[in-house]
Amino acid sequence: MSTEGSHIDDRSDTGRAAAWSRQLSEAHRALRQQLHDAQADLDSVEAGSGLLAHCLTFCTALTARHQGEERAISDAIDDQVQDTGWTTAAFEFRT
Repeated sequence: MSTEGSHIDDRSDTGRAAAWSRQLSEAHRALRQQLHDAQADLDSVEAGSGLLAHCLTFCTALTARHQGEERAISDAIDDQVQDTGWTTAAFEFRT
């Protein structure tokens, strides 16, 4: 097994992580600016409208992500239960 391929993947992963970090930093900077602008002009009808839209979008996406993760974990547990013959009663945590 060659380690050369994994080394390339490590650099690629590092590059993706760095890019993601920069994107997160920029997104947080923009959100802080929007919050500052909204606080400075609380009487405006439009104060915080962009920030509100972003927060609602983010919360919706995060909820969908977590629900997907929960389904994946639940499916993995179901597969394990079927493979081992365990009782499913111990894993009835789903809604």
